[in-house]
Amino acid sequence: GFNDEDAAQLGQIASLYQNVADEAISASDSASFMIAQMTAFDIPADSAEHIVDAVNEVSNAFSVSSADISNSLGNMSAVMAQTGASFEESLGMLTAITEITRSANKASRGLVSVGSRLVQIVDDSSSTGKALKEIYEQLGIQLFDTEGQLRSSYDIFYDLSQIWDSLDTNTQNYIASVQAGTNQFQNFAALMQNFDHAVEATETALNSAGSAARENARYMESLEAK
Repeated sequence: GFNDEDAAQLGQIASLYQNVADEAISASDSASFMIAQMTAFDIPADSAEHIVDAVNEVSNAFSVSSADISNSLGNMSAVMAQTGASFEESLGMLTAITEITRSANKASRGLVSVGSRLVQIVDDSSSTGKALKEIYEQLGIQLFDTEGQLRSSYDIFYDLSQIWDSLDTNTQNYIASVQAGTNQFQNFAALMQNFDHAVEATETALNSAGSAARENARYMESLEAK
Protein backbone atom coordinates (compact mmCIF):
# COMPACT_ATOMS: atom_id res chain seq x y z
CA GLY A 1 0.00 0.00 0.00
CA PHE A 2 3.04 2.32 -0.11
CA ASN A 3 4.48 4.06 -3.14
CA ASP A 4 7.95 3.11 -4.33
CA GLU A 5 9.71 5.94 -2.49
CA ASP A 6 8.00 5.22 0.83
CA ALA A 7 8.53 1.47 0.44
CA ALA A 8 12.26 1.99 -0.15
CA GLN A 9 12.50 4.27 2.87
CA LEU A 10 10.66 1.78 5.07
CA GLY A 11 12.98 -0.97 3.88
CA GLN A 12 15.98 1.07 5.00
CA ILE A 13 14.39 1.78 8.39
CA ALA A 14 13.50 -1.89 8.84
CA SER A 15 17.16 -2.75 8.24
CA LEU A 16 18.17 -0.08 10.74
CA TYR A 17 15.94 -1.65 13.37
CA GLN A 18 17.45 -5.07 12.65
CA ASN A 19 20.89 -3.64 13.44
CA VAL A 20 19.96 -1.96 16.73
CA ALA A 21 17.42 -4.46 18.11
CA ASP A 22 18.36 -6.25 21.33
CA GLU A 23 17.51 -9.61 19.77
CA ALA A 24 17.59 -10.95 16.22
CA ILE A 25 14.56 -9.90 14.19
CA SER A 26 13.75 -10.59 10.55
CA ALA A 27 13.30 -7.81 8.02
CA SER A 28 9.66 -8.78 7.53
CA ASP A 29 8.92 -8.73 11.27
CA SER A 30 10.69 -5.41 11.61
CA ALA A 31 8.65 -3.91 8.78
CA SER A 32 5.41 -5.42 10.09
CA PHE A 33 6.00 -3.89 13.51
CA MET A 34 6.58 -0.44 12.05
CA ILE A 35 3.60 -0.62 9.70
CA ALA A 36 1.32 -1.66 12.57
CA GLN A 37 2.34 1.44 14.55
CA MET A 38 2.08 3.70 11.51
CA THR A 39 -1.41 2.46 10.77
CA ALA A 40 -2.70 2.59 14.35
CA PHE A 41 -1.26 5.99 15.25
CA ASP A 42 -1.42 7.60 11.80
CA ILE A 43 2.35 8.02 11.55
CA PRO A 44 3.47 8.95 8.00
CA ALA A 45 6.26 7.07 6.25
CA ASP A 46 8.63 10.03 6.48
CA SER A 47 8.32 9.87 10.29
CA ALA A 48 8.67 6.09 10.58
CA GLU A 49 12.25 6.29 11.83
CA HIS A 50 10.88 7.90 15.01
CA ILE A 51 9.28 4.55 15.86
CA VAL A 52 12.69 2.86 15.81
CA ASP A 53 14.31 5.76 17.67
CA ALA A 54 11.69 5.63 20.41
CA VAL A 55 11.86 1.87 20.88
CA ASN A 56 15.65 1.89 20.89
CA GLU A 57 16.01 4.75 23.37
CA VAL A 58 13.37 3.41 25.76
CA SER A 59 14.87 -0.08 25.71
CA ASN A 60 18.28 1.47 26.47
CA ALA A 61 16.98 3.55 29.38
CA PHE A 62 14.45 1.22 31.04
CA SER A 63 14.19 -2.41 32.11
CA VAL A 64 12.57 -3.58 28.88
CA SER A 65 14.06 -4.94 25.68
CA SER A 66 13.29 -3.86 22.16
CA ALA A 67 12.01 -7.41 21.62
CA ASP A 68 9.58 -6.96 24.53
CA ILE A 69 8.28 -3.83 22.86
CA SER A 70 8.12 -4.96 19.25
CA ASN A 71 6.50 -8.29 20.10
CA SER A 72 3.84 -6.74 22.30
CA LEU A 73 3.12 -3.16 21.27
CA GLY A 74 1.40 -4.29 18.10
CA ASN A 75 -1.11 -6.29 20.14
CA MET A 76 -2.40 -3.15 21.84
CA SER A 77 -1.69 -0.26 19.46
CA ALA A 78 -5.12 -0.17 17.80
CA VAL A 79 -6.98 -0.12 21.13
CA MET A 80 -4.61 2.42 22.67
CA ALA A 81 -4.98 4.71 19.67
CA GLN A 82 -8.76 4.39 19.93
CA THR A 83 -8.57 5.52 23.57
CA GLY A 84 -6.65 8.62 22.52
CA ALA A 85 -3.20 7.56 23.72
CA SER A 86 -0.31 8.46 21.45
CA PHE A 87 2.36 6.03 20.27
CA GLU A 88 4.80 7.41 22.85
CA GLU A 89 2.26 7.26 25.68
CA SER A 90 1.34 3.69 24.79
CA LEU A 91 5.02 2.77 24.79
CA GLY A 92 5.40 4.46 28.16
CA MET A 93 2.53 2.56 29.77
CA LEU A 94 3.71 -0.75 28.35
CA THR A 95 7.17 -0.07 29.76
CA ALA A 96 5.87 0.81 33.21
CA ILE A 97 3.89 -2.43 33.56
CA THR A 98 6.58 -4.65 32.05
CA GLU A 99 9.23 -3.37 34.44
CA ILE A 100 7.19 -4.78 37.34
CA THR A 101 5.48 -7.85 35.90
CA ARG A 102 8.38 -8.86 33.59
CA SER A 103 5.91 -9.91 30.90
CA ALA A 104 5.39 -7.45 28.05
CA ASN A 105 2.95 -9.80 26.37
CA LYS A 106 0.70 -9.92 29.42
CA ALA A 107 1.14 -6.19 29.93
CA SER A 108 -0.10 -5.50 26.41
CA ARG A 109 -3.13 -7.73 26.93
CA GLY A 110 -3.79 -5.92 30.18
CA LEU A 111 -3.76 -2.53 28.46
CA VAL A 112 -6.15 -3.82 25.80
CA SER A 113 -8.58 -4.87 28.52
CA VAL A 114 -8.15 -1.65 30.48
CA GLY A 115 -8.63 0.50 27.39
CA SER A 116 -11.65 -1.49 26.23
CA ARG A 117 -13.30 -1.10 29.62
CA LEU A 118 -12.52 2.61 29.84
CA VAL A 119 -14.36 3.47 26.62
CA GLN A 120 -17.49 1.86 28.06
CA ILE A 121 -17.90 5.10 30.01
CA VAL A 122 -19.58 6.57 26.92
CA ASP A 123 -22.02 3.63 26.73
CA ASP A 124 -25.03 4.48 28.91
CA SER A 125 -26.14 0.83 28.85
CA SER A 126 -22.84 -0.51 30.23
CA SER A 127 -22.78 -1.36 33.93
CA THR A 128 -18.96 -1.25 33.85
CA GLY A 129 -19.06 2.16 32.21
CA LYS A 130 -21.49 3.49 34.83
CA ALA A 131 -19.34 2.14 37.67
CA LEU A 132 -16.19 3.69 36.22
CA LYS A 133 -17.89 7.02 35.64
CA GLU A 134 -19.01 7.08 39.25
CA ILE A 135 -15.52 6.19 40.49
CA TYR A 136 -13.74 8.91 38.55
CA GLU A 137 -16.34 11.56 39.27
CA GLN A 138 -16.12 10.84 43.01
CA LEU A 139 -12.35 11.21 42.80
CA GLY A 140 -12.69 14.53 40.99
CA ILE A 141 -10.99 13.24 37.84
CA GLN A 142 -12.25 14.84 34.66
CA LEU A 143 -13.38 12.30 32.08
CA PHE A 144 -14.37 14.54 29.17
CA ASP A 145 -12.68 17.42 27.40
CA THR A 146 -14.21 20.80 26.59
CA GLU A 147 -15.80 19.35 23.46
CA GLY A 148 -17.48 16.54 25.37
CA GLN A 149 -15.10 13.85 24.11
CA LEU A 150 -13.61 11.22 26.41
CA ARG A 151 -10.11 12.26 27.46
CA SER A 152 -7.22 9.99 26.55
CA SER A 153 -6.58 6.90 28.63
CA TYR A 154 -3.07 8.15 29.39
CA ASP A 155 -4.34 11.47 30.77
CA ILE A 156 -7.05 9.84 32.89
CA PHE A 157 -4.68 7.24 34.31
CA TYR A 158 -2.05 9.91 34.95
CA ASP A 159 -4.56 11.87 37.04
CA LEU A 160 -5.49 8.71 38.93
CA SER A 161 -1.83 7.86 39.58
CA GLN A 162 -1.33 11.25 41.22
CA ILE A 163 -3.76 10.37 44.02
CA TRP A 164 -3.28 6.58 44.03
CA ASP A 165 -1.02 6.46 47.08
CA SER A 166 -3.47 8.57 49.08
CA LEU A 167 -6.22 5.95 48.64
CA ASP A 168 -6.65 3.13 51.12
CA THR A 169 -6.01 -0.45 50.00
CA ASN A 170 -9.69 -1.37 49.73
CA THR A 171 -10.37 1.60 47.47
CA GLN A 172 -7.35 0.84 45.31
CA ASN A 173 -8.45 -2.77 44.94
CA TYR A 174 -11.99 -1.78 44.05
CA ILE A 175 -10.86 0.72 41.40
CA ALA A 176 -8.42 -1.76 39.87
CA SER A 177 -10.99 -4.54 39.76
CA VAL A 178 -13.56 -2.35 38.01
CA GLN A 179 -11.11 -0.67 35.64
CA ALA A 180 -9.16 -3.78 34.69
CA GLY A 181 -11.34 -6.76 35.56
CA THR A 182 -10.20 -9.69 37.65
CA ASN A 183 -7.81 -11.14 35.07
CA GLN A 184 -5.92 -7.88 34.47
CA PHE A 185 -5.96 -6.59 38.05
CA GLN A 186 -2.20 -7.12 38.46
CA ASN A 187 -1.30 -5.22 35.32
CA PHE A 188 -3.36 -2.17 36.26
CA ALA A 189 -1.99 -2.17 39.80
CA ALA A 190 1.52 -2.28 38.31
CA LEU A 191 0.70 0.67 36.04
CA MET A 192 -0.47 2.75 38.99
CA GLN A 193 2.54 1.82 41.10
CA ASN A 194 5.01 2.65 38.34
CA PHE A 195 3.28 5.46 36.45
CA ASP A 196 6.21 7.78 37.08
CA HIS A 197 8.21 5.53 34.74
CA ALA A 198 5.35 5.64 32.22
CA VAL A 199 5.80 9.41 32.19
CA GLU A 200 9.60 9.18 31.97
CA ALA A 201 9.48 6.56 29.21
CA THR A 202 6.99 8.67 27.27
CA GLU A 203 9.29 11.69 27.51
CA THR A 204 12.26 9.53 26.52
CA ALA A 205 10.38 8.33 23.44
CA LEU A 206 9.40 11.88 22.49
CA ASN A 207 13.02 13.05 22.75
CA SER A 208 14.63 10.06 21.04
CA ALA A 209 15.50 11.58 17.67
CA GLY A 210 18.67 10.10 16.21
CA SER A 211 18.95 7.30 18.79
CA ALA A 212 18.86 4.44 16.29
CA ALA A 213 21.22 6.15 13.83
CA ARG A 214 23.80 6.75 16.56
CA GLU A 215 23.64 3.16 17.75
CA ASN A 216 23.74 1.87 14.19
CA ALA A 217 26.89 3.91 13.54
CA ARG A 218 28.57 2.23 16.51
CA TYR A 219 27.35 -1.14 15.22
CA MET A 220 28.83 -0.52 11.79
CA GLU A 221 32.13 0.64 13.30
CA SER A 222 32.33 -2.57 15.30
CA LEU A 223 31.88 -4.60 12.12
CA GLU A 224 34.63 -2.62 10.36
CA ALA A 225 36.95 -3.24 13.31
CA LYS A 226 36.65 -7.01 12.92
